[in-house]
Amino acid sequence: MTTVSIMAMKTHGPGISRYQRGFSLVELMVALVLGLALVAAVGILSVNTLRSYRVLSLAGEQIENGRYALKLIKDDLEHAGFWGVFNPVTLSVPSSQPDPCVTSTPPLKNLADSMLLPVTGTCAVTLTSKLGGTNTLILLRASSRVAPPSEIDDDDSKENSYIQTTYDTCIIGKNTSLIKREGSRIETFTISAPDSSLYSLVKPDGNKADIRQFHVRIYYIRSYSQTGDGIPTLMRKDPINGDGAADAMVEGIENMQIRYGIDDNRDGFPDRYTTATVPPASLSDWSNIVVVKIFLLVRDLQATSGYTNTASYDLGGLQVTPGGPYHRRVFSQTIRLINPASRREQ
Repeated sequence: MTTVSIMAMKTHGPGISRYQRGFSLVELMVALVLGLALVAAVGILSVNTLRSYRVLSLAGEQIENGRYALKLIKDDLEHAGFWGVFNPVTLSVPSSQPDPCVTSTPPLKNLADSMLLPVTGTCAVTLTSKLGGTNTLILLRASSRVAPPSEIDDDDSKENSYIQTTYDTCIIGKNTSLIKREGSRIETFTISAPDSSLYSLVKPDGNKADIRQFHVRIYYIRSYSQTGDGIPTLMRKDPINGDGAADAMVEGIENMQIRYGIDDNRDGFPDRYTTATVPPASLSDWSNIVVVKIFLLVRDLQATSGYTNTASYDLGGLQVTPGGPYHRRVFSQTIRLINPASRREQ
C-alpha cells in the first residue's frame, strides 16, 4: 500500500501553493495612492484641455464678431451718399446743422438738407443705454433696391421714407408728406395717404424714375444685448423707417471710436483727419468727409475665471484700459466713402 505524504496534499497544480499570500496593507495603500495620483493627473489634464478649448472657442467667437461688425459698418459706409442718379453737388451746404433724424419740423426738409452731409456724428434721437465714451456714427443713403409702387401704396409702409431722383431733382416722401427739391428750390406737399403716383419724376427715356427707400442709419454701442445681460452690443437704428426701434446687431462690441478723413482740395482723397472728440469744425468740413476710420474694441462674451485683463488698447489715438476678466482685441478699418469721393475725382 502506497503512503501519500501530507505535504504533497498542500499543492494545487504545478508549483502553486493553495495558501499563496495576497497584497499586504502597505502594498494596497501604495497602489491606491498611485491610482489616485494617476486619476488626479488625468483630471487636471482634462480640466486644462477643456479650459484651453473654452478660451479658443471664445477667441474664435470674438474674432468672428469683430469681423462681422466691421463688415456691417463698411457695407453701409460704402453706400453712404448714394442717391440713385441724383448728384448732390447741385445742392449748397445748409447754413445750419440739419438733423436727419427729425422729419416733422418742417416736414422732410432736414432729410433734403442732409443729403450733402452723408456722414455725421450727432443727432437728436435718444439712444437708450448708450455706453459713455463711445462714438456714434450716422450715415445717410438710398437703398440699393428699387421699391415697387405697390410697396409705397401699402398701408404697412406708411412709416417708411422714400426718395425718387433724377440728375438734379429729388422727391422725398414719408406717410402724408412730400418734398420736392431742385437746387435751392423746395416745394412741400401734404397728401391724404401714401401714393406712388405722386412720385412724378421721369428718366430721359420717358420711363418713371426709380423710387428707393431713404435710410438714416445710426450705429452706437449699448450696454446690453438683452435687458440685464450686461453684454455690450453694437446697435443699429433707422429712426425714419418702421417703428424706429434699435436692433441689436453684434454682441461683445465694447467700444467704437471714429476718425474722419476730410478732403480740403476736393480731389477725392483725405488731406487731414479729425476725431469725434475734436469733430469737424464746420458744416463745410462735414460735407468734405471722404474717408472714415473705424476702431472697435471687442471682448469675449463670457468672463474667464481667474483672469484679470490689465492691457491698454489704442483706439485711433485714444487709450483705454477697461480691465475685468475678459480677453479683448482691437479691430480697425479705413473705409472710403465711394459716392462722395468718386464724384470729386470726375
